[in-house]
Formats: sequence, C-alpha cells, structure tokens
Amino acid sequence: VRANVLLRSSSAMKSGGGLFRKILVVIQYATAITLIVATLIIGNQMNFLSKKDLGFDKEQVVYLKMGWRAGRKYGELLFNEVEKGSGVLAASLTSNTLGDGSLSGNGVTVGEAVGDEAKSEIHKVLAVDDGYLNALGLELTDGRWFSRDFASDRKEGFVVNEAFVRYFGLENPVGTKLARNSQKGSIIGVVKDFHFRSMHTAIEPLVMFEDDRNRYWNIALRISPENMGNTIERLEAAWTSVIPDIPFSYEFLDDQIDQYYKSDRDFALVFQVFAGLAIAVSCLGLIGLVAFTTRRRAKEIGVRKVLGASIGGILQLLSFDFVKLIVLGALIAVPVAYYTMSQWLENFEYRISINAGAFVLGLLITIGLSWISVSYLSVKAAKSNPVDSLRTE
Repeated sequence: VRANVLLRSSSAMKSGGGLFRKILVVIQYATAITLIVATLIIGNQMNFLSKKDLGFDKEQVVYLKMGWRAGRKYGELLFNEVEKGSGVLAASLTSNTLGDGSLSGNGVTVGEAVGDEAKSEIHKVLAVDDGYLNALGLELTDGRWFSRDFASDRKEGFVVNEAFVRYFGLENPVGTKLARNSQKGSIIGVVKDFHFRSMHTAIEPLVMFEDDRNRYWNIALRISPENMGNTIERLEAAWTSVIPDIPFSYEFLDDQIDQYYKSDRDFALVFQVFAGLAIAVSCLGLIGLVAFTTRRRAKEIGVRKVLGASIGGILQLLSFDFVKLIVLGALIAVPVAYYTMSQWLENFEYRISINAGAFVLGLLITIGLSWISVSYLSVKAAKSNPVDSLRTE
C-alpha cells in the first residue's frame, strides 16, 4: 500500500511539474530537427548539382581572358601561339566563357520567312570556331560541326542546341534557314543540350556561329592533366610575347562554374552551424529535464527497484519521456522543414525531390545524440541505492 501511495504521489508531482521545461525542450527539438533536415536536403541538392551531367567536360579547360579590346587586336595572333604549344589538346577562339553565364542575346529568325520583313526573337548566342567542339567536349546529335573544309560555314553556318530545336518545333532542323541579326544562313548541326548557365535556370535555346577571328575575346583550351604547371607557364610566356602591356589573365572553367553555387554553399554552411548549435542546446535542455525528473522521481525509482525493477526497465521508463518530447518536436518540425526546403529548392530549375529519408535520418540523428547525452544520468539514477531515496520516508 505504501509503495502504491509513493508511486501515485510521484506521478502526480510529475504531471503537475516541469511543464514549462518540457515545452522549451519540445521547441528546442523542433528547431534542431528542422535545421538537421534542412542541412541534409541542402547537402543532397549540392551533391546532385556536383554530379549532374553538364553536357560538356569542364575538367582541364582553361580560358585565356583577353577582353574585348585586346581580343580584337591580338586574338588571332595569340591563338596561333598557344594552339601549337605542348600540353594543349584542343583550342578554340570564343566570345563568352561558360563559367560567367553572361551570353549575349541577338535577334534570331527561323524558317522560310527569313528576311528583313520577318519578325525576330531575342535568343542567346555564342561565337565559337571549328575547335570548340573538342575543346569543350560537346556532343553532336544531328548534322555536323563547323569545318574549315566548308568556307561557307563562317558566313552562313549555324549550330543550335536541342532546346532551340524544341522551342521552334523543328522536325528536320539541319538545313533550316536561320538569320542572326543581319547574318543569314542555315542550321548545319545540332548539339546535345549543355548548361551554359547555372542550374538555377532552365537550358535556353542557343545559336552558335563563327565570327571574324579578330572579334573573339576569350580562348578556350583543353590542356593535358600532366605537367599542368609547366603548360600554364608556357601559356603565360606566349601571352607576354603577344600582349606585353596587359597582365596574363586565365581561369579554369571548373573554378568558374564553382562560383555559380558559392552562395548556396555558404547557405548550407550556415545551416550546418546552426543545426549543430541547436542540437547542442537541445541536448543541454534535455539533460536538465532528465536531471530534474530523476530528482522528482527518486522515490518512485527507489520503490520500483525494491519491487524488483531492473536497471534496463528503469532506463526505459526514464527514456520514454524524452523520446515522446522528441517525437512531438518532430511533428512540429516536419511540415516546417518540408515547406521551407520546398521554397528553397524552387530556386533551382534542376533539383532533387524531397523524400522521407531526410526526415527519418534527421529524427534518428536527434534521438541518437540525445540518447547519448542523457544515458549517463539515467543509468546513474537507475543504479542508485534505493535506501538513500527512501530514507526520508
């Protein structure tokens, strides 16, 4: 009878006390789980972006960045110097780099109506030459690339991407008439879509053409992975000999593309830091709650041990309370995290889908870290001598 009275009184004290502490712990864990889930989803998205096929090979591609004025004056001369250098596998004169996402737009007209009276649309354009396909590792899906064997390519040839073909609904694109501003000709080839801008945006229609060789302002080079340092030194020497009055300027394409997602990586880092702080604060709050609970339930624990309860049983009894709080926090966190991450992923045209795995893993991480943080106090309470807790009764 005495034991039943103690158990009932302890239970009443437990239900009536510590409510505010429990609410705080629930809020802390809701915040921690939200941040952990967000960190996992952001990490998955960044991993997806790093592994997605860009449609070209960004590795070992170097851009010599002459600028518009130097390109007009020295472009062809510098190209001839660097193209024949050792360590250079492929080379091309070009206008914009694929790493800056700043391709120009020109008026484009498609079809038999090409002419001064036809209505044009603004679409992205890129000036290249016959070496660009190999320098960037693009893939032809129809027709052919620019060739020095066809003199008409420079004035009348155009290569478009698949997005261009889809946009205009071209069933047989090769041979279709096309005009870019005042330049008139036809499509000679189609390349597989490639990401010439970041994956925050959809791949747009693109027209590539050959320009006069003195109107390019970048040189794209695919270099050998062996002795890259020596190759860069030779490129610098060639630059200095041709353009002595302008400092040598180059950049690796993969480094340029990496800058597309710098703000996203910074965003992910912030979430990681705050997730770590939130879980630490939550664990501290839970430790305080467990310490408070074990003190309030010391007599109940003592009675249960006298009645034959095992250490494992008492540990389970104490652990069940904090697991309930974490689950309650998770019920709050799941819709908040789902909505927040859905909104963030909307910034990417190419993105992962949110699945239950991130939420389950976030909950398991939280429970695991919390279990470790409170197990010492729980085991200590379960191993305490029942005589000490019952002595005052």
